[in-house]
Amino acid sequence: MNALHYTAPAIRNRDEANRQNAHILNVLGFTQSACEKLMTLGHTVISIDLKRLKPIITIQYQSKCKKLGGSLHKRRNLGGGTESVMVSEFNHCIIQWVEPAYVQDLKRMAAAKPKNTTFNYRKQGA
Repeated sequence: MNALHYTAPAIRNRDEANRQNAHILNVLGFTQSACEKLMTLGHTVISIDLKRLKPIITIQYQSKCKKLGGSLHKRRNLGGGTESVMVSEFNHCIIQWVEPAYVQDLKRMAAAKPKNTTFNYRKQGA
């Protein structure tokens, strides 16, 4: 048998297996209730990753995502701009979404917009 491809079987006693099953069922319950709450808020769930201690639920970006109060997790440089991966914690789950490059551009343009200035067209010294 090739040593590189050999994996030892996970030998657990009955109590350890039952705790593992209880943990999986608990995580599934948190994930289901989080997905239901997100859907009632109008979000679209794209994928769910259950392989972690806290499951990761990926949702589609909408302007409603601001209400989740996410923080920047990482940036991805693309040819057309930079996408931001935002994360938030919701009901013992990590919620993530990708903020497209155009949203960052709109934020930057709004910050650089000059304030309302009024011009005085009256002649000076009149």
